[in-house]
Amino acid sequence: MHDGGQGWQRSILPAMFNKAYMLKTAVNDLLLPDSRFPKEGQVTMTGGRVFADDDDGRAAFERELQGVTWFSYRQGFGNLVDEDSSQPITYDTGWGCVHRTGQMLLMATLRKHLAVQPQHLLHHFKDSRDSSFSIQRIAMRGTRYGKPPGQWFNSSTVAHVLKDLVEHQTHFGRFLHDNPLHVEVVKDQQIQCPRVLDAGRRGGVLVLIPFMLGIESPNKLNEGFLLSCIRSKWSMGVLGGRPRHALYFIGYKADALVCLDPHRVQPAYTDERTKGVLSEPRRRAIACGDIDTCCLLTFFAKDYDASKDLLTWLRDARYEGKSARIFDVQGYSAVDSTAVDATPVPMRASPSPSWGGMSNTPPDSPEPPAVAVTAPAPPAGVHDGGGPARRDPSLQELRVTSLASSADALGGSWSVVDAEAREPAPKAGSSACRPPTA
Repeated sequence: MHDGGQGWQRSILPAMFNKAYMLKTAVNDLLLPDSRFPKEGQVTMTGGRVFADDDDGRAAFERELQGVTWFSYRQGFGNLVDEDSSQPITYDTGWGCVHRTGQMLLMATLRKHLAVQPQHLLHHFKDSRDSSFSIQRIAMRGTRYGKPPGQWFNSSTVAHVLKDLVEHQTHFGRFLHDNPLHVEVVKDQQIQCPRVLDAGRRGGVLVLIPFMLGIESPNKLNEGFLLSCIRSKWSMGVLGGRPRHALYFIGYKADALVCLDPHRVQPAYTDERTKGVLSEPRRRAIACGDIDTCCLLTFFAKDYDASKDLLTWLRDARYEGKSARIFDVQGYSAVDSTAVDATPVPMRASPSPSWGGMSNTPPDSPEPPAVAVTAPAPPAGVHDGGGPARRDPSLQELRVTSLASSADALGGSWSVVDAEAREPAPKAGSSACRPPTA
């Protein structure tokens, strides 16, 4: 049947767009080498590991950076939507950067939770409908929150989607059945202690906190708090970025955030031959003051005791020089009691078995054996500890009430896509910024 020329547009235009984006990336690599990465100063990574500013420390940091799994844009995978769709989607260039940072976070969390090397987990992240945490599953699950395939996510959407996918594997999958991982998404900065503790009793728990760093731009007090979150021993990094550009922050150097950037295009990862590059090819950093105000704070507790310690840290979190607590930690009496005095809130059952045409079960291929990894001693040039507290005596009084009223602005301005068309960012506190509803 004659399609009026639309078939040409569907087949040629996406390829032209990807080629143009790859050319743009190559030019940027030539014009912008690692000049934005601070040349001097120690580096503090998630968990508080500090890399000294000397030859040994710099070499150790490079090894650490190369050991973090990096996911990027891919092209040429199977259609994300129905096979008979008039608008097939076979790449995530321009809209999937938040999806890819979510994959990076989930890979880092699973490595820590299961104590395995990335090669034992990578098949769960292939660009295939059968893979547990593929771009296909993440994109299709976004439909439940009003974000169909081909649209960018905000911080709240990616948090809820990751929660759904992990819970699905925990309840119905194989590789998380004996080592449950639960995800708690915090709303309006109100942390429910019984839920976190109940999850900690049954396995590991990943706590995701959508957070506003300011109104128009990050304020200094929130910048300092962000760095303290990254260096805390429970930190799994921060999902953030700048407008139209999602990044995964995993450390800091001076006042610049060390980040992984998914904005490079590679062929689809469908088998061992097409893995491509899985470590960040460049050192990248961005100044704290230049990032977008919407971000996702992430913390991992491996068991019940660790979840109690994390909740205590979150309860006591304050801005420097301020008495008001940042988070409303509800039901904290449960932390102080060996026998919890609040009825645990059961984790939400896994969503409907219908996953947009995707299999309910993991791939039929056998799971690689879980290989326990003993944490090695820090290499030369590395020592444990936190960086110095950020102090600025000239700071004016923080408008706490203003930030509190916009605390549920979970990502409206974080429209981090590279596509030319971009919806205007809603103002803080508007309904468009609120958490998605099922």
